[in-house]
Amino acid sequence: MSGAPVPPRFSIVIPCFNQGTFLAECLASLRAQTLPPYEVLVVDDGSTDPYSVRRMDELCVDGVKLLRQENRGLPGARNTGVRAATGDWVLPLDADDCLAPEALATYARAIAAAPEVDVWYPDMEHFGQDTSVWECPPFNAWRLLTENHLLCSSAIRRAVFDAGVLYNEAMRQGYEDWEFYIHACVEKGFLARPLERPVFRYRKWGYSMVSASDAKRAALLEQIRRERSAVYGDSQRLVELKARHQPYLAVASASEALRPALEGQRLRDFQLVDTSGRVTREEGLGAFQGHRFSRLLVSLEDASLAAALHADPFLLEKVARVSLEQRPSVLWLVTTGPEQAWPGFLLSEAAARAGDVRCVGFAVDPSRLLGAPPIPRTGAGLLEDLARHLEGLVPGSQAWMGVGPSLKAGEGAALPQVALSVPAPGVGPASGRGVEVRQGLKLVGQGANTLLRGLLGAERHARLRASPVTRQLGSRLRARLRAPAEPVRVEDVEHREGPFAAWQLDSRRQREELARTFGQPPRYDERPEDGEPALLIVTSSVSRGDVAQSRADGTSSVSRGAVAQSRADGTSSVSRGDVAQPRVDGTSSASRGDVEPSLVELLKGLHALAPTQRRYLVTTEYPDAPAWADTVLPLVRGAFAAPDLASRTMPDFIASLAKRLGVGAVLMTHTRAGLEALPALRQLEPRPRVIALAGPLPPRDSVTGLYSGPSAEAAARFNNLIDGYAVSSQDTADRFVRDLYVSPTKLRLMPLAEADRARYARELMELLFPEAQRRTAP
Repeated sequence: MSGAPVPPRFSIVIPCFNQGTFLAECLASLRAQTLPPYEVLVVDDGSTDPYSVRRMDELCVDGVKLLRQENRGLPGARNTGVRAATGDWVLPLDADDCLAPEALATYARAIAAAPEVDVWYPDMEHFGQDTSVWECPPFNAWRLLTENHLLCSSAIRRAVFDAGVLYNEAMRQGYEDWEFYIHACVEKGFLARPLERPVFRYRKWGYSMVSASDAKRAALLEQIRRERSAVYGDSQRLVELKARHQPYLAVASASEALRPALEGQRLRDFQLVDTSGRVTREEGLGAFQGHRFSRLLVSLEDASLAAALHADPFLLEKVARVSLEQRPSVLWLVTTGPEQAWPGFLLSEAAARAGDVRCVGFAVDPSRLLGAPPIPRTGAGLLEDLARHLEGLVPGSQAWMGVGPSLKAGEGAALPQVALSVPAPGVGPASGRGVEVRQGLKLVGQGANTLLRGLLGAERHARLRASPVTRQLGSRLRARLRAPAEPVRVEDVEHREGPFAAWQLDSRRQREELARTFGQPPRYDERPEDGEPALLIVTSSVSRGDVAQSRADGTSSVSRGAVAQSRADGTSSVSRGDVAQPRVDGTSSASRGDVEPSLVELLKGLHALAPTQRRYLVTTEYPDAPAWADTVLPLVRGAFAAPDLASRTMPDFIASLAKRLGVGAVLMTHTRAGLEALPALRQLEPRPRVIALAGPLPPRDSVTGLYSGPSAEAAARFNNLIDGYAVSSQDTADRFVRDLYVSPTKLRLMPLAEADRARYARELMELLFPEAQRRTAP
């Protein structure tokens, strides 16, 4: 007959350096335990205070062991206690802190219920100068790399220390427990779990070691990265950690057919959570319940979406970037006619509702659903109900992204035909006001943060933001802005399953964890592409200018004729599309779209000259009506719409893209926004060669006497960052030398692309890649 289960043997390790005034209270909390500790070890870390030395001698009796050593810092003192401990669980406890009476008994019950867990970390109750309670979030190995959500006083299985994980004695300035948990739970893979009970009592008094550590947070974080370089220095491991513990995209497909296409994407920050077609079968989002993600993505037509992913290895990253930058409540992924099928480019609402557009998938921002009424079920179908529901919650926040050309008639599903700003069923005016209030408070907070940074200075502002109180307050405020104290329930309407399980909504801890998860950005693969140096062509946009369209920013324009248009903000403008525009080769013509025939001729010439060269296209303006895809895409490896992907940080995005693509040369074609990226491009190693196409200069301004336009701006502002100019006429070259002080050695007189495609391409390649041309010359 077996007896009662033997409780865990807890060894309590108490480092003490000049803190004899608190030791009696700490030891009293251990004597008050309902489950007595197996042993208590006090480590005198070379105390210099005679009172503290005397108090340790007086208090370390009745089985409390006293170990003395020369001062080695907090990690060294803990290690001395750990090595001397004989229990099967070790619980570090600082001399100024205490345990609640039920602490060890609570740990014992948790250990018995989940014997696979190696580290149990508690909630924290403050006492002294503060009486708040901090609820620790669920364990997340990825997030542990940037924020410590485990407490120093946790129950740690002896096997962790026996595996060679000890407190790093190089971390004497602080954060030694954070470095320890990264070593144990990330690098070694030991399992941690929150106890979800406030059994640890943390004293708030004076200027503590934690306060001193937070003041040096940046330096200590850098030290942690050096000490744990096996994790931080392994880019592949970081990618895998992010995808496993904190994926940006959770993907649900109809079958396994989508998996190979996803595996070929440059963005690895995703997790395929369902391949059974559950979303379309059940017409709900229950397939995502219980998973961690920042955005959810549903495939409605695996074959079409897989074809688009195979054609563009950056497509999934474009979905993630648009979701992060533009924050649409829902991003509809559509196939279009071949001329408009630019992968990853946003479409206007009018273009998306054209007859040949089909929906093959969608991505949802789940933070819009947190705390909102459930998705109603009507007879209109999942897509229509979802679109109407989100439009009612966040009016005007839907977006449409082209992913590729249609493969067959009737593929996927028809786009929801929801009129914008129609309230969703079951969502009354109060819900709309709640959204507006949360958005307003967010804007106020951003303004206050900017003002505070200006008043305090960058360094003091960073220290304030890094303090534990500010981080805890910010986390709770963000969670409360994203979710009310209790989820809204609407009982009188039939509902579709949402992406959250009931247990994820039943407690504040879990709702706050959801909010934290939604705020995690994607991690991009920063490794450069292999192969010969690539060519990056930066142009304005790829559209036909004779079609009136609504832009992604809400404004409108008509590119043919002088027609007044009403903008989204209520103002009006007149767009004259028949005004002559400069072509990329420097000539001018009536506007027939931002991709002029000369650029197409240039790309055809480059393709004929170097068919295997990696060429990429970046656009820097919102296109009114994307066009020319079927002509241009076969001539380049990929295309990126910078305003959609990085509207607030376009210069940095272009430079980062150039580095990742392994770009050896950049061709600027009349784009002011592209020129702003030149300082960032200049910082790259190796630095790409930059060539600007220089068009004819217009007459000088009658008031300032200065030239206007991208060509003049390139020379006037960025000449020292540009390696050469391709000019189309001797008159233009003379003006650049005489009026803009450009060295003649930087200028190359080029033929018109349309006149002599082969010669134009050859001479441009010599200008872009002079070293390569010299190596291949006979």
